[in-house]
Amino acid sequence: MTNTQRSRLNFLKRNHILFGLTFLFLNFLSCFDKQEKPTGYQIATQEELNKEEKQNVSDVIADFESKERLAWQKPDFIINLFGDISNKIIADLGAGTGFFSFRLVRSAKKVIALDIDKRYLSFMDSLKVELPKDLQARFETREVGENDAHLKEHEVDAVLVVNTYMYISNRIEYMKKLKQGISKQGSIIIVDYKDKNLPVGPPVEIKVPLRIVEAELRAAGFKIQSADDATLEYQYIVKAVVE
Repeated sequence: MTNTQRSRLNFLKRNHILFGLTFLFLNFLSCFDKQEKPTGYQIATQEELNKEEKQNVSDVIADFESKERLAWQKPDFIINLFGDISNKIIADLGAGTGFFSFRLVRSAKKVIALDIDKRYLSFMDSLKVELPKDLQARFETREVGENDAHLKEHEVDAVLVVNTYMYISNRIEYMKKLKQGISKQGSIIIVDYKDKNLPVGPPVEIKVPLRIVEAELRAAGFKIQSADDATLEYQYIVKAVVE
């Protein structure tokens, strides 16, 4: 086994253990909210709200990191669409638990994991310290706003947006701002759920159809390079470039 293979193996083992411990801890916290509550209208206390929040975070993390998702999401296939990323800075918009961010950092020059939720940023930071030192230096978490990803001009070479596009308000304006943060000839890949009833993902009502994503990207000044709704069972993939 080469040093590179050994390093990657250790990296995967550490993350697997840490994910497991985190799930156990969050599930333990969520158990306190499983007591039967009186019926009738009641004003929730702050303690009850905190417990519900912990339950929600636990559920989301378990869903994000499930083995089932690994099978249907095909992260390696999606990442390979960027081509050689060894000299690229990549922003993962809506990074969540870092499902893609921690995979990208193995090969990318740098990864900026962007999320609006501080809880997920903290979660990723807790995993970051388990990375080898060279990977820690290439991994950054950053909070974003509702209307702006807060990237510096031409700061990144590529942006990945997975299961997040549907939650963005004023998407065309948001994409115009995001485009300014991508270098010339840089790319963006958007992966989101097909607009039909599926066993995974959000309700149909909030999904954005593939044709709308393409139209909005064009309106924001991107050039569509490819649109694929066949490779993934539940999702489509759109790749666009900055000219």
